[in-house]
Amino acid sequence: GFAALMAGLTLALGVTIQPVARRLDSVHGVRGTLTALGAICAGTLIGALAGADHSWPLVVPAAVLLGCGYGICLVSGLLEIQRIAHRDDLASLTAVFYALTYVGFAAPIVLAELERIASAPLLLVCTAALVALTALEVAQAGAATSRQNQR
Repeated sequence: GFAALMAGLTLALGVTIQPVARRLDSVHGVRGTLTALGAICAGTLIGALAGADHSWPLVVPAAVLLGCGYGICLVSGLLEIQRIAHRDDLASLTAVFYALTYVGFAAPIVLAELERIASAPLLLVCTAALVALTALEVAQAGAATSRQNQR
């Protein structure tokens, strides 16, 4: 029951935050994407701590952060597609974006299988590191784009 409640909370927050995410995003910046990645990284690290300490109360803030990160990431990604896509390619690029997003829902299955070789907390810390590296790359790309737009 608790797992279902946390899944519902995560999904509900992912949907609820989307109007806020639209206002958070900017035409020439990566603020929305970086906010989403920050929330996902923090949620994943709290999840790792919850797993290491067997502390179910920590699962609640992790679910909140992961849900918010998911919702913001979805909106920011779709807005980015709208910015970069030519009008004739918008529908197909949006479809590709959604397809890749749904592939991401398999991440828990992959992590569960990887628990055969490493602990769940370690896998979550590694996942958070990958998210942080992604955020760094997004920040660098955003800065480069910002410099180009200023010229």
